[in-house]
Amino acid sequence: MKKHFLPLMATLLVASACTRTARPLFGHIEVDTLLGPPETRIGVVYDFVTIANADRNPALQTIEQANIDYFFGLDSRPATAREAVDASLAEIAADFLPAPGSAIRPFVADYAISASAKAETTDTLLTYTIYRESYTGGAHGMYSTEYHTYSLKSGEELAIADLFDEPSRARIRERIREKLAETYADGQEYDSPDSVLEANGFFPADIFVTDNFRVAPEGNISFYYNPYEIACYATGAVEVRFDRDELDRLR
Repeated sequence: MKKHFLPLMATLLVASACTRTARPLFGHIEVDTLLGPPETRIGVVYDFVTIANADRNPALQTIEQANIDYFFGLDSRPATAREAVDASLAEIAADFLPAPGSAIRPFVADYAISASAKAETTDTLLTYTIYRESYTGGAHGMYSTEYHTYSLKSGEELAIADLFDEPSRARIRERIREKLAETYADGQEYDSPDSVLEANGFFPADIFVTDNFRVAPEGNISFYYNPYEIACYATGAVEVRFDRDELDRLR
């Protein structure tokens, strides 16, 4: 019997039909500061989207803590976002600046580190998106986009394995390769998907079904790959979209 793809939002909505799901109230914690002596400027800009009512619901508290961990990427686990801001600034200073009283002379640099977030809810899901940009030396800066999707009922983050079994993921991986080849071939005939991908800076053997995905309200899914994950830096970020019907056929 053919299995049909049921959008994740609908699945969770049915599962929690008899349970009242807490609705998050969002706020912003913003930072715009310069670290270092005049010779060494490190501009840090943060726009963290916090769940203002997280302390009133265990699921929301779990999501808030996960977002703090992802956004700031600290070794420690501060209990609040404001504590995480202070810890993050201290860590940046320790990583890039001479210690106070050090004999090491400040170097000349103009660095920038920024991170911002967006939060949106659809039925019983919360999608938290983190955008990063930085330049801390080297030939070029870096940028990335991260998607994290949570159940508002449980607070658990959802992985692609929660949506598709292993055979389905293998078919999706193959279709990702085909979709990319079709896009980059630009209407030209080609011998194999890999030949097109290699010619355009991709690493075909490294293509995978990423957990960095976004589920749209209508059941479509976009897989997002940051620079260097499946292609060289010059190729840039890569997004591969699947609509609901296509996912249904691959399941």
